[in-house]
Amino acid sequence: MVKRDPIFEGCNCNMSEFQERLQGAREKLDSGDASDAFQIIRGVFEDLELAARDDEIALALRDLAPIAGEIGGAEFEDAIKACASNIDDPEALFELAQTFAEQEVFDIAACLLMRTWNMVPDEENVLAVLIDVLEDDDRFHDAYRILNEHAPRFPDHFYIQALKAFNAIMCGDLDAARSLEEQLPSSTDDDDQSFHEEIRGMLSRAKEINGVCDLGTNDLRGWHFVATGGLLLHLSPFGIDEGMNGRYAYTSDSYGRCREGLVRLKAILELWKCKPTHITILPERGSRIMGLAAGTLLDLPVRMWNGDNQDGLVVAYDLMDLEEDIGRALWEHGSGQILFAHATRWVEVYPYVADVTTYLYQLQSSPWGERMEVQGDNVESIAADDAAPEDIAARIIEAEWEAEDDDVDHLSRVEKVAAGMGQLSAARQTSGNRSHLWTGPVKSSKFG
Repeated sequence: MVKRDPIFEGCNCNMSEFQERLQGAREKLDSGDASDAFQIIRGVFEDLELAARDDEIALALRDLAPIAGEIGGAEFEDAIKACASNIDDPEALFELAQTFAEQEVFDIAACLLMRTWNMVPDEENVLAVLIDVLEDDDRFHDAYRILNEHAPRFPDHFYIQALKAFNAIMCGDLDAARSLEEQLPSSTDDDDQSFHEEIRGMLSRAKEINGVCDLGTNDLRGWHFVATGGLLLHLSPFGIDEGMNGRYAYTSDSYGRCREGLVRLKAILELWKCKPTHITILPERGSRIMGLAAGTLLDLPVRMWNGDNQDGLVVAYDLMDLEEDIGRALWEHGSGQILFAHATRWVEVYPYVADVTTYLYQLQSSPWGERMEVQGDNVESIAADDAAPEDIAARIIEAEWEAEDDDVDHLSRVEKVAAGMGQLSAARQTSGNRSHLWTGPVKSSKFG
């Protein structure tokens, strides 16, 4: 059941939550706020069971159409209206679902795909796409449940059987995943073989880290390694009991945290007996600042980025800030190359994750970017700092790290995990693509 929004406090208590959401969305649209209306109405589609309720899904689509039209245009509105008028047209539903998926609106896409699948249960491609969308929405338990029910009907379909093994891992069911991986049907398809290697890699990393990490539902660092091969240097101490589990929701980065990330990176590289020949400086402003600071703190020469397949320690502030051509060039592991990203947005669909990351966040501001600060009883907007990168890097070098409230994530804990990662860590890979940032079994609350 979707969460009740504050907007509905005081509404008619006899109305169902479904009706309340639709009414709230209509009111927001009538007030001229299509964006908020969309955020409200998409909540009804989070319930996959809506796919089987003919009248309700038709009504939800009819109310969605004008809202989507305000945001995406008349053609988009007409496509939704057409589906609302003929909710038993699997081809139209499938096409509309893919449109939403392309826009990363996975909750609506999944509900439409679930209805499509209910109508064409012999179309394995529809099932596969449904599972892919649920994975993109971090809904691994829904995906695993559906596969447990329906995958046995396609015993020789490699991709569906592999999806079941993969989602078993993402749900923390390693024993089932190992058994499923051993029984996967053979395939000569290159993409299938690559997916099989990804699953094997995760299971190998889980075995490697066994005894070092408990791989429980709160072990963010352990599962980050299993799912991606990467090392997470810092866990947020905030909201642990509120479901954040080491990821930040909203955070203002600091020069001290930037310095601590680089200091911890240096310690880990020394533990791994891995001293890069140099720091590679990326042209993006935040990455240039971090790279310059890294050169001093790690006592390494710096070189400017000049193209693909560069070796050395490549330092990024946040992969999301990189130009597309640089991001694409760093997707593949290079010989002698280690990719470090200080901050990584965990709620964003990005092609890959860095080999070593300081922390995961949902929304943040950099120490030198435009941000909001509390000044006494007021919250003030602080303009971006346009000082030279060299000057801001000097602030990082000179900063002191003030441990955050209740911070118990000491460097010794990071070193223990790093020591157990062995040759399977992403930082030691010399070829192949870097991993997608899978959240795995450790959930965190999402906001906004």
